[in-house]
Amino acid sequence: MARALRLPPFSCSIALALLPLLGALVLWRSAKPHIPGDLRLLLQQASLVQSLPVDPRRPLPELWRKRLPGPLATKLWREGSGPWLQFWGIHADGAPALVLRPSGPPLAVANGFQWGPYLVVSADPLSRQSLQGQLQGSHQRLGRLACGALEGPDPAVYWRSQALGAMAASWAPLLQPFQEGCLRLQGQHWWGETTAESPLVAQLPGQPPPLGAFPSPAGALLQLEGRGLAPLLDQLLATPGLGPLLRQRYGLTVPQEQTLLHTPFRLSLRPNPANDPYRASLWLRLQGRPGKSPALEALLKGLTKGLPDDLRLEQQGSAFRVLDAEGQGQAGWRRLPSGDLLLVLGGSPQASGPGDLEAQLPLQPLGAGIGLRLRAQPKALAERQLLPPSLPPALRQAGGLKALWRPLPGGASAQVSGALSWDSPPASKSAGAPAAGSSSP
Repeated sequence: MARALRLPPFSCSIALALLPLLGALVLWRSAKPHIPGDLRLLLQQASLVQSLPVDPRRPLPELWRKRLPGPLATKLWREGSGPWLQFWGIHADGAPALVLRPSGPPLAVANGFQWGPYLVVSADPLSRQSLQGQLQGSHQRLGRLACGALEGPDPAVYWRSQALGAMAASWAPLLQPFQEGCLRLQGQHWWGETTAESPLVAQLPGQPPPLGAFPSPAGALLQLEGRGLAPLLDQLLATPGLGPLLRQRYGLTVPQEQTLLHTPFRLSLRPNPANDPYRASLWLRLQGRPGKSPALEALLKGLTKGLPDDLRLEQQGSAFRVLDAEGQGQAGWRRLPSGDLLLVLGGSPQASGPGDLEAQLPLQPLGAGIGLRLRAQPKALAERQLLPPSLPPALRQAGGLKALWRPLPGGASAQVSGALSWDSPPASKSAGAPAAGSSSP
């Protein structure tokens, strides 16, 4: 009778320890190699990528004129098909690279290199050398494509936090749910997915989700409504030291803070008169109820005690105004008959003008699944120098913007959809995407 093979205990321990290493070796040997030209590798080196269709009926794009010799650019534009890419590197600075997928044999172009089926043309030799080295030396694990819309027939854009910070400037801290995103554009409509934390793998529907009817933001340059401020402020308050500092200054407990962060709200940005020291005033309405609302009462108590020495508080009826040393109104608040709290920065909450208008407009309920709803007038905001100058030209020139943000199950990402409207087509609209013709994010 054959005897079973028996190993000494020490040998068994070594064998068990080696099993994970052997398994990893097998997986490594069986994994697909990093094929040059894989778009996933390119996105790992990007802060912003814009996909546009090749359309010979339209004028030759400016980036093609800058990156390619004239006759070659014209030839490729006339013969090409499918999407081409504008590509900004991981540091979100410098001029974009041009990424094409021409048919035929490889092309020799100044500052360019062949990467699988793609021709990548950088702005200068140093940029080309850097990007080429990053792509050849990349050994990151490849998952699904973060933004499959880049390979589709419609214009698309993919961004990461570096590009968002460069474009949004001082607005960036309030755009936490949009740190990484993928959008597809079809005419005036756009839709996609965003996330506050990487990685994003967007699964976009073929058609934009319905927007539905939006209430008009009477007199407001921008109006944002939501079920709570948590999506915008959670990450900001998690910054080391900031959350505890605010709780200490305003006397809020953690439960009270969480109650306020999950309170329905409306945030409006309204233009101020020409003689006002502030171009606009910010109006925040938090839902309350008649009588006592403990979290709102705690907030008001903290605001009263937390004033700097150079400011003073003045009460006029139900309104409280914060005045500077010269008697100029800086901010204020007012409890409305509905129990809602109205907070103002750069204006007066008194029951006249915008204060009366805000009091008469009750908070509107949001549709099922909607977390945030936005309406804005980007062109009017830009004319008052209230928009970051690095935002895409087509967005800055839009007369109207409306958008919805819907958190997806699990909370890792959210679906966004919206539409832009223009009084006249912007220069970049001919390319079909918001950043067309830009030289930086």
